[in-house]
Amino acid sequence: MAANLQVLVDSLDEGMLIVSPEGVVRLANQAARRFFTVVVGKRLAVEELMVQVAAAVRGYIRLPFAFEIAGPEAGGERDRLHLKLMESPLGGGYLVIIRNISEQARYEHIISNFANLMTVELGLPMTTFATRLGRLLVDLVPDLAQREALGDDARSILQQGESIASRVTQLAAFAQLFARSPILASERIPVMELVAALTQRARPLLEARKLKLHFSPGMQELPVIYGSRAWLVEALYGYIEYMVKNCRLRSDLELQIRPYGNFISLQIRNHGRALPKNSASAAFRPFTQGLGAPGEAGELAGLGLGLALCKQVVELHRGSMKFNDEDGDITAFVLELPAGAPAESVNPELGAEQARRYAEDLTRLMQRKRQAKPQ
Repeated sequence: MAANLQVLVDSLDEGMLIVSPEGVVRLANQAARRFFTVVVGKRLAVEELMVQVAAAVRGYIRLPFAFEIAGPEAGGERDRLHLKLMESPLGGGYLVIIRNISEQARYEHIISNFANLMTVELGLPMTTFATRLGRLLVDLVPDLAQREALGDDARSILQQGESIASRVTQLAAFAQLFARSPILASERIPVMELVAALTQRARPLLEARKLKLHFSPGMQELPVIYGSRAWLVEALYGYIEYMVKNCRLRSDLELQIRPYGNFISLQIRNHGRALPKNSASAAFRPFTQGLGAPGEAGELAGLGLGLALCKQVVELHRGSMKFNDEDGDITAFVLELPAGAPAESVNPELGAEQARRYAEDLTRLMQRKRQAKPQ
């Protein structure tokens, strides 16, 4: 279990230390070693932290206790570190969580500026440009027959303008979403909550085409997954959106979820008609939305990640995507996501409750694997 615990804590971007009441380091993750010189079995030589540990031992402060200190000097600057001191979930010591708030502030400032740039400086002007482009064409060539008789060069320029406007508008939407939530996070997501958020996100799309989404959770207990709730919902929505745009009206979609090993399998199946595999392959190019069915139910609004970016979001969560196909036609998308504990370096707001849940989820996952082994 000690080796598994070390793997777990090393997966965090936040620094994590477990120290004895005397300040001797019992456990340190890789991130903590970037902040301080740490030797397991030796007293930690960070006096500001040791003062607070001593105060906790004497009962002078109430845990959890948060405070800030100056980090080690780097490039002539000293970042501010936010530390949270709490009782160790392993007992008989203290857990310390370390977060570089200067680095986080710089990152958030960059992302905020990027989102504003995309939205205000590019997104809004491009939306206006696309609208005025269509009006200009009608004003200059009011006769429909004459507009249809325009040369290839003129039509090509108009199509390129609309295409550029569409791409930049999509990028602005991505920037807004990214400003609200990082693609990689360590949110603890019960699978049923993910399904509920996905169902709510997809409801207008399904109602517009008179479709039903059936959910089949199976009989087994579903482990939790870790990641960004917002981005996983958008990625799964992207697959449903593609299915919806390429299936018959009044048909059904089915979402099946099954746990196996260290993974959760999510299958999105279309019961209306199979999808040509070549059209789906083309849709995996960035910003391509696939072969829709325009005119059947009006314009379908959505973020429009496209399958290429949906696939990348899943892969950034250490998951994978594959087709189920029959006779060259796609009958389902199958997505696999790791379950039970954070799968890679993330950036959580870790507290005592979160640490306890990490340990519980890891324990459940190990028990499930032992029970699955043949006797």
